[in-house]
Amino acid sequence: MDDRQLEAALRAGPPDEPKYRGDIAHLLQARAMSPSNGVQAELAVEVVARPLHRRRRWPAFVGAAAAAVVLIVGLTTIARRDTPPSATTPPSTSVAPNPTVAPTGLPTELLDRWVGATPPSVNTPNPSAPAFVVFAADRVTLEHLSGGIVNDFTSDVTVARPGELELRLTGQVGRCVAGATGDYRWTLSPQATTLTLEAIDDECPDRAAALAGTWTHTDCPTRGDDCLGFLEAGTYASVNFDPFDSDDYGQVIYTVPDGWTSTLDDKDRLTLLPPDGDETGIHGVYLFADAAATTTDCPATPSGTGGMDVIVDAVASTPGLVATTAVTEVGGFEARTIEITANELICDGGASVLASKPGALISWSATINSGQQMRIVLVDLADNRTLALVVASDRSPAAYATLLDEAAAVIDSMVLSDTL
Repeated sequence: MDDRQLEAALRAGPPDEPKYRGDIAHLLQARAMSPSNGVQAELAVEVVARPLHRRRRWPAFVGAAAAAVVLIVGLTTIARRDTPPSATTPPSTSVAPNPTVAPTGLPTELLDRWVGATPPSVNTPNPSAPAFVVFAADRVTLEHLSGGIVNDFTSDVTVARPGELELRLTGQVGRCVAGATGDYRWTLSPQATTLTLEAIDDECPDRAAALAGTWTHTDCPTRGDDCLGFLEAGTYASVNFDPFDSDDYGQVIYTVPDGWTSTLDDKDRLTLLPPDGDETGIHGVYLFADAAATTTDCPATPSGTGGMDVIVDAVASTPGLVATTAVTEVGGFEARTIEITANELICDGGASVLASKPGALISWSATINSGQQMRIVLVDLADNRTLALVVASDRSPAAYATLLDEAAAVIDSMVLSDTL
């Protein structure tokens, strides 16, 4: 397969496939920089290469086998609906005082990826997918999907004055000519988790319509796993988590107090940890898309059947588990809560209570160990498609009880929707 075939594959496939990364990314970047491409370099589809941040890891209860990731959980949670004014509502914003300056003069606080909904002004066949404002040392671009990963409105950027940037378009985009300048005011929330760009004046009105707005910092280095990382108090949107199977941005909106973190956000899983959470252990809120019941075999296997009632019946019939169920509500949807206590379990001191369906892209199972407690909340989002929320902790009963209280407020704030 030559480089043009690879580029065609890149343009055609979904954004979370490995073909967008590694050698293909370097190949396309090399082509974009090649003198033989001439003016086409500015219009080429390119993949933004980023230095790795601290790699996000699953807690110790997650193992991997071949193409599957096997998850072992140990406890769970509850929820409701509350429509926020926007996907991300920071508590307040302020111009960054005396920001650290990169060698090129751009404040280093800006040098990263910032996620939000694709602006309505952007012409794309994927309007519900996330978009990213990406700041490099002396350049800014809007990254979105249009049959592939596209960098739009790429502009050289310089500091005009404190709190203000000047952008200069590097190539013609639609009716905007190369060299079109624009002045923008930037502000950050107190702990730099949200960025607001305000267009003061722009010779390219399309760029102003695309970039102006509020964007949320992402702290995971892998496309398709753009988790948000540290969260200050405020309201946030999931990025890639896809419980409705619609590939839309912001299917879960949630509000957290200061100090929580989002450490994983891919198609099948969303992880939220409290301030005392630890990625190497089990202590947080774990969301899973498309959950299924498991058998009572040793070891258990997915039954391939979803649905709240089926899963509740399967858990209640597992030897060694005492389960109490109740009807509740999560994000405006009817839900089932299962409170579980594990006594003498017959499968080496553990029992599987949830799993991904056979054939899932990511294989996982949630288990409880003898002496532990668990709360599972199940939500039927569509026919045979069930969202599972799990509050898990491998710490003391007192720590687990505290986590349940903290998690209840977070889950109670959730809004569930297949479109932002």
